[in-house]
Amino acid sequence: MSRAEKAKRLAAGYMSECDNCAQSVIMAVSEALEETVSPEVINSASLLREGMGGGCTCGALTGAVMISGMLASRKPHPFGDKLPGMILKRFRADFGASCCAVIKAGRPMMRRFSRKPCVELTAATAAWVTELWEEVFFPGE
Repeated sequence: MSRAEKAKRLAAGYMSECDNCAQSVIMAVSEALEETVSPEVINSASLLREGMGGGCTCGALTGAVMISGMLASRKPHPFGDKLPGMILKRFRADFGASCCAVIKAGRPMMRRFSRKPCVELTAATAAWVTELWEEVFFPGE
């Protein structure tokens, strides 16, 4: 199983258990890349679920930027300061928006009331963020 697949599977499981997309992305990516994350970092994302409670920025996106910032402090990414903008651009391309409420409103009516689309979005985000960092932490593999 690839690291990205592992992150996807882990994020789906974490999201199903804790219902927090930001924390799920952070935990899944760090585990897939074999990087430890302090409990404080995970706890710092506890209030980011469901667009910070108001439907603003998607927690999965926020978690992706948070874990990337943590990883960048350990090993610089080739994109450097452009990395957050690239993450945002990729997220918007994949999901149509960066706002949780907008993403949910764009779903068919029956999927708006299900957690499954959020689990899928969180898992997909964890997978491509892992891919984004994999070459940095495991060059040439």
